[in-house]
Amino acid sequence: MGDMNRRIRMRRIFKWVCTGSCASLAIFWIVSLYRNISYTPGGPWEFTTHPGALMIIKDSDYYWHYSRLEVRPYYWEHPQFWWVHSSTKGNNDFYVFVPIWMILLPIVPVSFWIWHSDRHPKSGCINCRYNLTGNVSGVCPECGSVIEIT
Repeated sequence: MGDMNRRIRMRRIFKWVCTGSCASLAIFWIVSLYRNISYTPGGPWEFTTHPGALMIIKDSDYYWHYSRLEVRPYYWEHPQFWWVHSSTKGNNDFYVFVPIWMILLPIVPVSFWIWHSDRHPKSGCINCRYNLTGNVSGVCPECGSVIEIT
């Protein structure tokens, strides 16, 4: 019984993590259309937004000794729809555009499937989804779990 409750709890957590990820990425995409958000964790790396995409930059010429976050408005550009990779100087420096739809692509169907598969009839067992219409014993005959009779 404890293993079944743990599985249900983990499934619920996974469902909400997927849903939260989809919502955050959708908001991030909308914000990226109007604002340039740039984050540098220190070192040669920089993460910045491009309309509709996340841009990852590694440039050894600019080594940041501190972490910084900037938010700047910019003029409208067309959203980035395709994966772009470019090596700029040949010494391990590069930039990569990752369109946000590519990040959302695997998360949205998984989130939809989890929400869809969690539906069960109100008169069904929450563990095995066996139809308990007319059951007055308080025990599911399919899996043996205790059921609250309402």
